[in-house]
Amino acid sequence: MDLDRLLQRARSGDKSAESEILKYLSARFRLLAERRVESREVAEDIAQTACVAVLENYRTAVFDKGFAPWAHGILRMKVGNYYQKRKTLRSTVTSGVEIEGGSGSYDPDPEFMRKLIACLRKLFRANKRYARTLVLAYQGYSVKDICKKLDASRQTHYSNLHRARSLLKECLEMSSE
Repeated sequence: MDLDRLLQRARSGDKSAESEILKYLSARFRLLAERRVESREVAEDIAQTACVAVLENYRTAVFDKGFAPWAHGILRMKVGNYYQKRKTLRSTVTSGVEIEGGSGSYDPDPEFMRKLIACLRKLFRANKRYARTLVLAYQGYSVKDICKKLDASRQTHYSNLHRARSLLKECLEMSSE
């Protein structure tokens, strides 16, 4: 399969070429994601998310090293985002929370929850945009939806989210001392 020829056809509006690219990438991405994450379901989600990102951006993107490396870079970014989000959720939400034997249910420590709520209120008073970004991300909104709701670029969103998490973490650490 010559991806570059398919890409040219897809960019000119050929839907069958676009379908062929999607079919190829989804199978390839699924296999690659399964090697990098612990479950097939997560790998499938990551692969689909990466394919959607490719389809949203391939018409206007500039490929320095070619289409395939660019598309695989998107997959690597999505896998990295998954691990970063998982790490952040574990370190922020589950500190002070006792997780029962793999059932997925938990019994939050009342003292930790009090500190978390106090820190979230403090963050909201300090910077409403950071707090809103953090809350929307926690509620599961996509980056695209959050950017639309807050009228912000992706870079601004990621910057605000990082700063909000950092401030929340700092507040929680200070309150536990």
